Amino acid sequence: MKRINLIFGLLCIFNFSNSYAEDGDRLSNLSKILSEGSYTHPANSESTTLREKLEDKQRKTEFEDVPRSELKKLGMLPAYGDSIIRKDTEKNEYFEIKEFPDGNYMYRTLSQKEIVAVFPVAGEDDPFGDGWKVVCYIDQITAIRNCSITKYAIMILKSAKHGLVFSVSNEPNKLNPLIDHYVRIDKNTPLKTTSIFIGSQAANIIEQMKRGEIMRTRFHEFGDTYEETIYLDGFTNAYNFMNLMYPQVK
Repeated sequence: MKRINLIFGLLCIFNFSNSYAEDGDRLSNLSKILSEGSYTHPANSESTTLREKLEDKQRKTEFEDVPRSELKKLGMLPAYGDSIIRKDTEKNEYFEIKEFPDGNYMYRTLSQKEIVAVFPVAGEDDPFGDGWKVVCYIDQITAIRNCSITKYAIMILKSAKHGLVFSVSNEPNKLNPLIDHYVRIDKNTPLKTTSIFIGSQAANIIEQMKRGEIMRTRFHEFGDTYEETIYLDGFTNAYNFMNLMYPQVK
């Protein structure tokens, strides 16, 4: 009963994170423009056409580099000291772009109170839409600090109230509590639960994700069973960013 109560207590946080994920989807689309098509999947037979479309959008959207002194005047704080700041001159929106040593990127909007960032995954058919999305915010009712990482259906939550939580579904209330739900990273021992993973269980999954290459999940809703294969490239960057931003959420 305690675990069931915890799930329902977390639903509010999941719903808030999902609502902000729409901002992540919007940022994904803008990131495609900013990237000039550099994340086109190499195996995509339409890669040339896609790149041309993205470059055409780039030409139609005016971005300019912004000195950090301008951001300081606006009260905007980039996450990294070596990132690039660009401004959409038409919409007056600011973006932070960070290239990591492993060749992956982060695209973050600086023009809103909540922290929203996208980490594209080059191996995906849709590198931006299927990338890692990080959202951090303060619950306006409870004043509790929350951060989340999402990709496909999975969601990781970090909350001042609940600590670390991992769910194979971003709608945990729909999970069938009578059937085991599975997570497996690479060839490691499969992990299972009838609800969500919390505390040390969630931390164990995250540590495996940081070292792993592929995650596979299987979860059951009432009447439906789902399986997902998730490439873990770029996850560590997203997770480190979430931990960097978590204490800064106001």
